[in-house]
Amino acid sequence: MRSLYLYQENVEEVKGEFNQAIKHHYLQTYVPDIEVDDDKIRFMYAMLHNKMTKEDLHLLILSTLLVQAGLDIHDEVTLKNVDTDELKKKRQLTVLAGDYYVAMYYHLLAKNGNVPLIQKISHTIQQINEKKMNHYEQEEISIEEYKKIVEIIETGLMQQVASHFDLELWRLLIKEFFYFKMLTNEKNLLINGEQTALLRGLHKTKPLIHRDSFLDNKIEESKDRMLQLVESSATIKPFIIWHIDQYICYDTLENIAEGE
Repeated sequence: MRSLYLYQENVEEVKGEFNQAIKHHYLQTYVPDIEVDDDKIRFMYAMLHNKMTKEDLHLLILSTLLVQAGLDIHDEVTLKNVDTDELKKKRQLTVLAGDYYVAMYYHLLAKNGNVPLIQKISHTIQQINEKKMNHYEQEEISIEEYKKIVEIIETGLMQQVASHFDLELWRLLIKEFFYFKMLTNEKNLLINGEQTALLRGLHKTKPLIHRDSFLDNKIEESKDRMLQLVESSATIKPFIIWHIDQYICYDTLENIAEGE
């Protein structure tokens, strides 16, 4: 487990570098705070720590976080009419902030001479934007469409990085884990009585009790797929199990193991 603590140390370092990179007093006055996903940093560090120097790895992770932040912050831009100068300024600066973060990503990777990866990620950015446009303001979606959205929007960049370094197992694990993670989040939202596009889609086809068990089954299936992927990997398996444990309580894991 020492390696997990080492990963967490690097998570904190990268988050500090990220917060320093996006530090811009004027933008921060108007632009929403950006949440950094610790799991994404840990996965990228675990996947690539033996492929390059620590400095180069931090640069690559930071670049990926910046482009993801740029794409995500554009989602905050309202398309509704705004009738005050303050709201207009906020909308304009939100767009500029997103562009600013993406520009920093290009600068960092180009500075490091990683042009082939820039080209691949640029294609992924296009796919993410296309998926977001198709998904924009969808009131309800099916579980199949939900999985596609997670695969492209949430993990497309990380999958492209894994493919660039010929790490197919990690690519599959990234795709599966973040789908699993999103499903556990949907389950919590359902328990709390909140609504999402997926839950509204399930509402049309399944009663409440069936929605609950449906999500449990999807979470179990996803967990099983991850464990099958790492069955023969003594180094990656503990890492994946630890991450699964963060989102499924031990009672649930025992029930799943017993087939309940």
